[in-house]
Amino acid sequence: MPNPIHPIFPIPLLSLCLDKIDDSQISEYKDFLNQEKWFEGKTEKQIYSTPITKNQQILDEPIFTKLSNTIKSTSKKYLEAIGKYTNSVQIVNSWGVKTLSDRNSADHTHDNSFISGVFYLTEGPPINLHNINEQKWWIKYSHLNSNSDNLYSYSTTSINPKPKLLIIFPSWLPHGISSEGQKSRLSISFNIIPKGDFGINSRKIKL
Repeated sequence: MPNPIHPIFPIPLLSLCLDKIDDSQISEYKDFLNQEKWFEGKTEKQIYSTPITKNQQILDEPIFTKLSNTIKSTSKKYLEAIGKYTNSVQIVNSWGVKTLSDRNSADHTHDNSFISGVFYLTEGPPINLHNINEQKWWIKYSHLNSNSDNLYSYSTTSINPKPKLLIIFPSWLPHGISSEGQKSRLSISFNIIPKGDFGINSRKIKL
């Protein structure tokens, strides 16, 4: 008998190794980021659990031109694949991230953005992505069902970073990092919005 239960409304996640970026470029990226100035700990307006670069437009730097163009073209294909057609995309901000072995990144989403992503330069602690649909059930079970084979009830899934790995996901998807006991890693995070005309009539906007 065919299974009468069907998964609907999936959350689209892109996970892709960018083989066009060679090992020498990865080394250059790491050297560049290690020479940047960083927000570490508490600033006047915000507490950063993991150090991030003060430069919030890091992918605009000439050294990252190839990577930036690849991220934009991949993001456009991602949006088209999930039915969100657009003329082009814009990286609205981007920053380097040092995930340290003694600090976590609390679960969060990204405001003022449509899709977000990470490009990894090294291995290190995984990123944890949380199933917001599972959180909507008003009866909660006493056990945590994480990383389950059951597509209907898992609460969290994790992706292990490796050099050249690019992931892209909706900006509203909660995610975080638990790094205790694991080695530090270096990555570049970014936010993207589509460009063009959207909506109809009084709800039409131009981005």
